[in-house]
Amino acid sequence: MKARLGAPKAISATAHKLARMVYFTLKYGWAYVDKGAQWYEQQFRQRLLKSLQSRALQLGYTLTPIANAEYAATQCNAGRENWPASRHST
Repeated sequence: MKARLGAPKAISATAHKLARMVYFTLKYGWAYVDKGAQWYEQQFRQRLLKSLQSRALQLGYTLTPIANAEYAATQCNAGRENWPASRHST
């Protein structure tokens, strides 16, 4: 949100959202339910995937899931230990 609106508006929007949550909790007697880190990770992954699909479509590409994601992750990271720490190092 900060990237789109700027820091002051993002802070105001977050405060407004928090105030609404507190108001409705007190008004209706709702109990707080912690959704856990796994739920937030899943939400982050879904938002990221949607964003990547949209960006790929804008560039004329399509994303296709691979059969074995764990294998692909290890292949993507293979050989990175030999990369330089910085592109600007001499």
